[in-house]
Amino acid sequence: MSARLVYGALAIFWLLTQLYIRYVTPVNPYPQRHLYVVASFLLLFFPFGSLTKAAAVGGRRRTREYLLFGVSCALGIYLFLNTERFVSRWEFVDPVYPLDILAAFVLISLMLLSTYRAAGLALPLFTLVMLAYGFVGKPLPGIFNHPGMSISDMTEVQLMGGQGVFGIAAGVCVDFIFYFIVFGAVYEAFGGGDFLTKCGMIFTKRTIGGEAKAEVVSSAFMGTISGSAVANVVGTGTFTIPLMKKAGFKPEWAAAIEASSSTGGQIMPPVMGAGAFIMAETLGVPYMEICKAAMLPAILYFAAIFFFVHYYAKQGTFGVSDLDVPVREILIRLHLLIPLAALIYFIATDYSLGLSVIYSLAILMIIGVLTPHTRPSVQAFLNSLVDGMKQSADIGVPIFICGVSVGIAIYTGIASKATNLIVSMGQEALLASLLLGVVVTIILGMGMPTVAAYVVASLFVVSALAKQGVPPLAAHMFIFYYAVLGQVTPPVAMAAYTAAGIAGSNPFRTGWLAFMLCLPGFLIPFNFVYDPTLLFQGPWWLILYAFLKTALGCWFLALSLTGYEESGAIKGGRKLCYQILLILAAILMISPTLASDIAGAVIGFSCVGLSRMLKARAERLKGAAV
Repeated sequence: MSARLVYGALAIFWLLTQLYIRYVTPVNPYPQRHLYVVASFLLLFFPFGSLTKAAAVGGRRRTREYLLFGVSCALGIYLFLNTERFVSRWEFVDPVYPLDILAAFVLISLMLLSTYRAAGLALPLFTLVMLAYGFVGKPLPGIFNHPGMSISDMTEVQLMGGQGVFGIAAGVCVDFIFYFIVFGAVYEAFGGGDFLTKCGMIFTKRTIGGEAKAEVVSSAFMGTISGSAVANVVGTGTFTIPLMKKAGFKPEWAAAIEASSSTGGQIMPPVMGAGAFIMAETLGVPYMEICKAAMLPAILYFAAIFFFVHYYAKQGTFGVSDLDVPVREILIRLHLLIPLAALIYFIATDYSLGLSVIYSLAILMIIGVLTPHTRPSVQAFLNSLVDGMKQSADIGVPIFICGVSVGIAIYTGIASKATNLIVSMGQEALLASLLLGVVVTIILGMGMPTVAAYVVASLFVVSALAKQGVPPLAAHMFIFYYAVLGQVTPPVAMAAYTAAGIAGSNPFRTGWLAFMLCLPGFLIPFNFVYDPTLLFQGPWWLILYAFLKTALGCWFLALSLTGYEESGAIKGGRKLCYQILLILAAILMISPTLASDIAGAVIGFSCVGLSRMLKARAERLKGAAV
């Protein structure tokens, strides 16, 4: 029996078992979470063949992989045999046995190793710091001082309780995120990703820089089914980056456009990033409310990148794109929109998120199989399921390990202490607290997956913002945005570096270009904190006004940062002054006061008007000379 077959059987068995104990014969949530984490370990530490990083080793290292796989199996057996005791025991009252402590040590050790393989070094290092902080509390000064955790208490929190590894984040992963990942993988197998990319090309053909604009639109579409920036880069970039380079875009620009657009997929409803599901659970609101709140900011984000691409292309030698997508290719696959429409319908009509995805997946499979143009082979379909389970492991383990830090932060009280510190450092000034929150979240987002950065940052920042009058939804969305944007913030910009690998460009330069393209995205969260109507919180005319003024600010910022100026007559120091004034205009559009909005509009339109007036004057002089 081949290793690939064993690996696939293991992945499919996990999928079927997870569905069975969730929807066919429901069991307590904790066994479902135990299954998820142990199955993830087994896939990530799979030691046979060469299917995983873990397996691509030899000699003593191969022996180590067999050991890790065996220890994962032993942990799974232990959790299965002790589930009933964990569920029925009184926390911090019933005794903790030595074998429980050993199991907690094994669980956390495996989580650290598997997270390192799935998401890099930053998150495991942060977790180790939090573990050390949990044990060593008394010698620490100021707000960091606490009595310290015993080994028994650490075991209670991380293994047996609902605040650690198997807490809220783990529950959201098992109940919601798991099914969306599988749906996205199967949708891709039926040609959904290619279909959405072609749709983007249809909208932008016969436009200047249309190849890059097609990438922006297709990434927005892909955001409806994928919540991962890197997955979006790989899914669309392998096609659109060569297309942009062929059209004349420099490799760095092609990769930066891909990275910034794909990053936006994490804020585009209905799927968004995994953190959005945790946000809904934390706030106790329907997920559809999160989607509704995220819609206008997401549109503005992609519109801003579209502006960047447009004005960059107008300054170069790019002509009208010659994208040729036969309309028939789109029409024969229009039925692939039905599962997406069904998914939105089910979520909007208050079906549970898990059932919404399962029903939509069933619709996808029925219409996909019945239509020859999209019917995959049995092998391709099974491969898509296995790919979905591999992604579930890669995404799930970093989410589970966030519970370690959450449990320690709650137990030691550092979360509430940090909240008070941020408020005091801001000296009751909201802007100072917001800027501090941005710095904290961006730093976390540069080295961690989005969901991990969001979960950890929200522990320390959201309550501080709420104390200063920011609505809870706006505060959580603010942190979520910057956790997402950390994926394109140098020096560690994972989405940009992935795109650079496809484009063959310099990763560092690509990262900074992607960061520049996303700068309007850095302003949008300030807009909806100061004016929550942008999150669909208020009457329609105020929502429309907030949307239009923010769009105007994004436009001014794109004009400034690309250096586009129609007349070509504003140069040198005057050009710099022109760009600074446009940036000032964009910033003024953030403030909730009407006076600042008017001032920003006057400054911005004056700059644009001056440029167009000089262009018209030059054209008149040229005509007179002729």
